[in-house]
Amino acid sequence: SQKALEKSVKTLAQWLGGLQFLVFYDPRKIEEKNIQYYEYAYDRLNEQLKKRQYRYVEKNVFDNFTQTGEIEKLKKDSSEYSYMQKLGASIKAEFTIFIKKIEIRNLSANGLASGYKVTIYAVAYDNCTAEGFASIVMEGNSSIPDKETGIHYAIDNAVLKGSDALFYQFNKYMGDWINSGAVFEIRFYGISYEELRPLKNKFKNDPLFGQQLSINDEDNYSKWNLTFNSKPD
Repeated sequence: SQKALEKSVKTLAQWLGGLQFLVFYDPRKIEEKNIQYYEYAYDRLNEQLKKRQYRYVEKNVFDNFTQTGEIEKLKKDSSEYSYMQKLGASIKAEFTIFIKKIEIRNLSANGLASGYKVTIYAVAYDNCTAEGFASIVMEGNSSIPDKETGIHYAIDNAVLKGSDALFYQFNKYMGDWINSGAVFEIRFYGISYEELRPLKNKFKNDPLFGQQLSINDEDNYSKWNLTFNSKPD
């Protein structure tokens, strides 16, 4: 049942202090004349997050951040994903919904019908693990011949129909996290391996961690990867 899974995800979000989404598009790669359509799709996706009671980065917070010098430093990163991940970390968002591309077709230009068709390509990323977990194509039509009204209506239609698939993937991703246990990375600085040995033994002997413990040690530095084999509640 997806309803039960969504309830578990919301419980997890509360347990972690609130998971937060960042809806985002990269203005560096969009023609100025089309920015308005990305802004419109951005607003519609935030509306869907609000409808589902997920936390998201408010537009005024994002706009204020983009006016700072910090955003200019991030823009120098040529890697699209690295840029997004750093942006999400700076704004403290665990997940990013990236509006990768919006295609707009004038149906009457091809003699098919009047109106517009919009296709939105979106990708969802986990900023904590640098992992993409969903790639969604959202499509919507409009029979309205007026260009601005028709495109906006088609975007409404695309986001409304496509967001269910997007959030299904999110709930599935988080459900796997809940049901399979969470991988933790713990780092120690300025502590010798000998001093950490008693703690290491406690983790290895604790059934909740299933004796899954990977350790990488260097001088006065230790990184542990371990899996917690129980549900958050």
